[in-house]
Amino acid sequence: MKERLLADAEAVLQLDRTMRSRLFPVDAGLDPDVLRDRYPDRGRYVVLEGLIHPRVVHPVQGPPVLTADLRGPVIDQVHLPRDLARRLGAFLPRESWNDLWTRMQEEARRGWPQPRPPRYRTVLEVGRRYQPWVAAVTAIEPEQESERRGRPDAGR
Repeated sequence: MKERLLADAEAVLQLDRTMRSRLFPVDAGLDPDVLRDRYPDRGRYVVLEGLIHPRVVHPVQGPPVLTADLRGPVIDQVHLPRDLARRLGAFLPRESWNDLWTRMQEEARRGWPQPRPPRYRTVLEVGRRYQPWVAAVTAIEPEQESERRGRPDAGR
């Protein structure tokens, strides 16, 4: 049982390192200017409009606690300029439907998707009305990725 838990934890860690988003909420507020003042580093923090669901938690001991769940950003689209869309097309996987189906069945059998290193890096910009767009797409060379992984701030 411990071996299976360890294997699952290692699989999730590999997915986090290679395939999953590293974006997560750090704060919420009613005034985006206050949030931007609190988090001025635009290379690390993005301010987006989102939905939160407030709720009251009643612990077994102690008074009720007001908390909230993030329901997600309101923005459900990212603008991709036509010239960058063509460049991004070069990074799409080149596998047939049969190859895709076979890979998905194998991943389902193993319990986790096979981690794949990123092939490209995008730069996301956010405008004054909090509408995001892709500003750049660049290839990631395998040696660049292995060098980046050795840094403590990898993925930021």
